[in-house]
Amino acid sequence: MKRSLILLSMLLVISPVYAGFTISADSLSPSVCPTTTELVTVEIINHDSSYKTYTFGLSGDAAQWTAMAPSGMNLAPNERANIYLYITPSMYAQPGNYNLKFTASSSGRIENINFNVNVQDCNGLSISAQNDQRAVCSGTTGDFSLILTNDGRWTETYDITVSGEAAQWASLSKTSVILSSGESEVFNLFVTPSEEDHGDFSVTVTAQSRNTDAVVSKELNLKSEDCYDFDLSASENFASFCDNSEVKIPLTIENFGSEQNVFDLNLKGKSWSSLSADQVSVLSGSSKTFDLILSPSLGTTGNYQFEISADSLNSDKMDTTTITTNVLSCRKSTMTVSTNSIELCPGDSKTVNILLLNSGRFEETYAMSINGVNWAELEKSILKLSSEESETVTLSFNTDQSTSEGDYKASVLAN
Repeated sequence: MKRSLILLSMLLVISPVYAGFTISADSLSPSVCPTTTELVTVEIINHDSSYKTYTFGLSGDAAQWTAMAPSGMNLAPNERANIYLYITPSMYAQPGNYNLKFTASSSGRIENINFNVNVQDCNGLSISAQNDQRAVCSGTTGDFSLILTNDGRWTETYDITVSGEAAQWASLSKTSVILSSGESEVFNLFVTPSEEDHGDFSVTVTAQSRNTDAVVSKELNLKSEDCYDFDLSASENFASFCDNSEVKIPLTIENFGSEQNVFDLNLKGKSWSSLSADQVSVLSGSSKTFDLILSPSLGTTGNYQFEISADSLNSDKMDTTTITTNVLSCRKSTMTVSTNSIELCPGDSKTVNILLLNSGRFEETYAMSINGVNWAELEKSILKLSSEESETVTLSFNTDQSTSEGDYKASVLAN
């Protein structure tokens, strides 16, 4: 009787120990702020059987900011010691990555360590606005929503001021904020142009730190209009959803004018997009909401933009808004096996566990099958799994005495 034998070969790599010396560092990618110091420790070990003298050096972009102690030393056999690198970027150092090379030499032998020094923007500050432009009826208030974010590493206090053409009409909901590292604060700028002033006016919002030289500004534009002024806006300008589903995004027309107005609604988009209305009538000082309806078919995925416009029938004014969407494939599955290889003798039987996970968002029914050998059998051929549900199926291998020796490959499919 012949028996099959499956051998597992392994490659063993044995690294020899060389005489001489070795160096290592506790960090190869130190991060540091300008004017602050980061300590990096380098360890050296003498593997020789005699006393050795070592000298050390630095080179690279970050060497100008780095102090080293000591610059040389003597070591007994098998003795180890530390060299300390003090990295202190100047206040003018720009954020980015800088190379620092540490070199140790002895008796003609040279060893190097390359460091990547990351100089961070530790006083970072950013400001963003929900809308950079706003149109209002003269004599009414335009509201800008802004977000101030402390991108630096320390807690700071910021003063907020307003300048520019429209500053005379402007007021802030907050004039100073205290932000921890990574923290953001929402505040509002209110601008109320006089009834006699029409046209485009700029206004700049500036935030400046009391503790550092961090400062940031945001320029906004206010359009002061009379008569049939209105605004078109979406409840959200970005939507992420699954293919083969329907999504409705509300849009609102707000009539700032003193008269009732009628608007024609238009859409630039895909064939699977539409508006719930072609025309709306809005009373003075009120608003009307309609929907952008999106129904991508199965397999339609990717990023898409939709432009919605409202044309006033009583004036030459038009407003538009753009909605960006990300259509996702929400049907995902993964299958894992308890082992990728087994050894069998003719007449043997063994089992392997197959784990099927439905990582999609919907319930799925799977048809399972196996290809490759006719003496393998699955415990189940149909599985129904809810979202994020998994189930283990037993795969049995049953050989008989007539099974020929050799290597066989079996593939399990879940469709």
